Parts: sequence; C-alpha cells; structure tokens
Amino acid sequence: MKDDKGQPAPFFYGLQPRWLSWDRLYRIYVSDKMVAGAYIAGQIYDEQSATVQLQQMRSLLRPIVRRRLAQRCERETLYDAHDPFGPSFLGHDVRNFQIPRSDVAQVRFRRNRSLRTRFNVGSVELLFLDGSTNRLILVGDQDPETVMSLMQVLDVAMEVTGKPNPLPRPKPISATRKRTLLLRLAGLFICFGALFVAVAVAGVASNPAYIPIAVVNALAGGWCLLRAWRIPLDSPAGASRCE
Repeated sequence: MKDDKGQPAPFFYGLQPRWLSWDRLYRIYVSDKMVAGAYIAGQIYDEQSATVQLQQMRSLLRPIVRRRLAQRCERETLYDAHDPFGPSFLGHDVRNFQIPRSDVAQVRFRRNRSLRTRFNVGSVELLFLDGSTNRLILVGDQDPETVMSLMQVLDVAMEVTGKPNPLPRPKPISATRKRTLLLRLAGLFICFGALFVAVAVAGVASNPAYIPIAVVNALAGGWCLLRAWRIPLDSPAGASRCE
C-alpha cells in the first residue's frame, strides 16, 4: 500500500506477547484516525528468534524455520499492495486488527528494552477506554525515534518513559585480525602434526594411527594458511576500497 505521494505507507514491527498461545508479530500502520495491525509471523519470525528459542534443535528443525520465514515474506508481500485502513483489510486474516482513534485513551512509549525477547528496542502500549491494553514490543534493530513519530500521529500527547537503550553492536573482526588468528591456528595444527611424526619416527610409541593423525593436522594447517593468504590486508586509514 502506498500513500498519497506514491511512497510505501510507513509502518513498524510490533510483537504482541500472548500468555496462552504463540506470540504474534505485526506490521503496525498508524494514521490520525486509527492504528492497524497486519499479522505476518508467529513465535519464530527471523533467524535470531529461531536461534534463541530452538537452541541445539535449530539444525534439526531447519526446514520448519525456512518455511516460517518464507510465510512471513509472503505475507509482507501481500500487505505491500493493500490498504491497511481499508474495509477489506480485516478479511485477509482473522488476526489482523483495526483500532479507531476514538477507542484509544492513551499511548505509552517505553524506551527500556523488554525482557520478553532478547532483541528489541522498547515497547508501545495502547490503553483503551474500556481499561484493556495492547502491548507491542519493538523487536529487532528498529529506530525508536521513527516509531515515536508514527505513534504521535495517533496521540500527540503520548507518554514517553525510560532511557534510550540501543542494542549492542558487536565490532566486526578486521581482516588483519582474521589473518593473524588463521596463522596461529595453522601453526598449532602443524606443530601437532610434527609432534605425531616425531613420536612415530622415534619409536617412542608404536601406534599406526599417528601418521594419519599427522597428515590430517598437516592438511588442516595448510588449509588455514591458504585461507589466511587469501584474506586481503586492511586498507590504510583514508584509502579508498574501490578499484
């Protein structure tokens, strides 16, 4: 669905926690008249959620994970072409919702990360006139300021609590560091291989498996050396990486 300027309608992702059934991931669309949610996935909605929840079983359940992620892509493609504020929106999925602005008493934005999921940047809470609430966790690496701007379209007096708590971003390993680690690993394999050869030749211990073990270590060391040789060194500061 596109706005009046021909651009895709803005949205954010909100995970609705549920106690007696699977959590639901929604695309949340906001206007000054209503907030709409398009259901796109369940408990497993990306690679990170699959890894955290399945742990060692992830490799065994890989086909199921792929299917769940493919279904999410299909649903997202479907809603790209539909108006979330239109009358036919609810007919696409019984889990979709449209909440009129007149039913919302207050909107709260919490900057603190939720403990419900590992990767999130806060949550949005809708308080209704009947006393019920709808909590949406901002899963993934979303921009909280963008979400706040969207929700303020619905409620300019939105309550904001907590302090900004962005997701930790691991520093990438440099090419020089990777090469150093591979060279050290290669040296370790080669030393072990040489040790087994020396023991076999000196006759300290008569074990026919020593020579094959030495060969395997030598091959592993050679593979590490080859990988290290293929890694380009880091470019000097300010140098262009384009060729």
